[in-house]
Amino acid sequence: MKNGNFFYYINYRNLLGELEKYHATISVKQTLLGYAGYVGVCGALGAYLRLDLWAMVLVALAGVFCVPRLMIHTCKNAYEQRRFSDISQYMQQLLYSFRGTGKIKLSLEDVRQLYEPGNPLVECINRALDILNSPEEGEDAPKIALAEIEKEYACEKLQTIHRFIIRVEETGGVYDKTIQLLLEDRANWVERVSLSQAAKKKQKRNVTLSILVTIAMSGLLTNLMPMEIDITRSMAYQVIAVLMLILDELIYVSTNRKLATNWLGQKEITSDDVVLRRYRYVMDYHPAKEQKKSLFLSLPFWGMAVFGYVFHLKMVVAVGSTIGIVMLFQHRLNWYLAQRGLKREILLKFPRWLMDLALLLQTTNVQMALFQSISTAPAVLVPELEILKDKLLRDPISAKPYMEFYEKIKIPEVQSSMKMLYALSQGAGGDFQSQIAEIIARNNKMLDKAEQEADENQQASMYVDFLLPQLSAGALVMADMVLYIVMYLPQMSVG
Repeated sequence: MKNGNFFYYINYRNLLGELEKYHATISVKQTLLGYAGYVGVCGALGAYLRLDLWAMVLVALAGVFCVPRLMIHTCKNAYEQRRFSDISQYMQQLLYSFRGTGKIKLSLEDVRQLYEPGNPLVECINRALDILNSPEEGEDAPKIALAEIEKEYACEKLQTIHRFIIRVEETGGVYDKTIQLLLEDRANWVERVSLSQAAKKKQKRNVTLSILVTIAMSGLLTNLMPMEIDITRSMAYQVIAVLMLILDELIYVSTNRKLATNWLGQKEITSDDVVLRRYRYVMDYHPAKEQKKSLFLSLPFWGMAVFGYVFHLKMVVAVGSTIGIVMLFQHRLNWYLAQRGLKREILLKFPRWLMDLALLLQTTNVQMALFQSISTAPAVLVPELEILKDKLLRDPISAKPYMEFYEKIKIPEVQSSMKMLYALSQGAGGDFQSQIAEIIARNNKMLDKAEQEADENQQASMYVDFLLPQLSAGALVMADMVLYIVMYLPQMSVG
């Protein structure tokens, strides 16, 4: 049986094993009470909609399979909230402590005091301190130690802060302004996530109200009809009402799943392989060559249309012509989708890379910062950064390499940032620190935009959940009206 499907978690041991991942547990008694409560609610709704016993059993049975999922999503949501709260506090205190001590070990010891013993983050910090206290790891000890925390709390901003304090401990220098930039960046991130959490909670409330109101209206209409014409005895009514309630159960589970989000991770995750394939397709795209491929792919369908025309098969002509037209222009559609996906990935990842670059600029020049950033850059930026590096090695004072960065994907924010980097590399445009601060401000603005678009995409998905109960209830109401007319008209004619 596949791990993760609705049937898998009916087994109490499987349910308990999943809950343990989120540091939660549930007794057999609590589980049975959860099932009983949910079945009771299903029974009450069935009675309100005047369902037959078999229909109530179907709705309750569907609910039994939904209950474990709801338990898992509730525990996961609480778990992810705690993780976000712990790690955001950890980042803030780590930066404050490091600004005062300049030592990773002392900073971790300060941070550890904020949390109760047994907290998963404390266990990670303890493992990191054990590595720092061990002479076996040598110069790589700070990197290996902090990786212990990153393994449990995968977060790009956490990794950025860790890379920064490792670099400072190794090379020294003045870093107060950089820490202030990191603190501001963390504060902006916490605010964005908090707003996203509030929006999702609001959407869940809206979906829940939508389900309850639509069920209430459906039942009210049914109960207001004259008793002598009882449409609830109709099999059509029973089936549609059962489907409506089961759909509502699935919608509620789906909404809870979307609320149980990993707030430390990215809003949208695309594998590096997919990103690089998309990059190569867009950058190596040749319209004439792709047009020939599309023409070749469409020929069988045009042949199908001709065959239908000759033998007077209109449906074959319609299908063949439609698919032939789609295949003839499929290369344009593929390029549009690939280019759009690549642009969205750039807008999401470029600001995060820019933040890393700004931190490197605190201790080195623009070109060296660009070269050093490649090893930790997102996959979508690596190919263009490698090209930029080669061009700068050949012509280090030209603006052209900067202007040609992602030239085929016209993104004003990216082009504007690259112009600013070129000005910095030439020592133009005023105070160096002010320009770095401007880069950070631009970074935060771009990141806000990218995160907002990602949030809107997820909220649009939850808005669909809000509409679906209304559509299912609408289907039941329409069925009620049809059944009422069908059953009422014969009586009118007899009268």
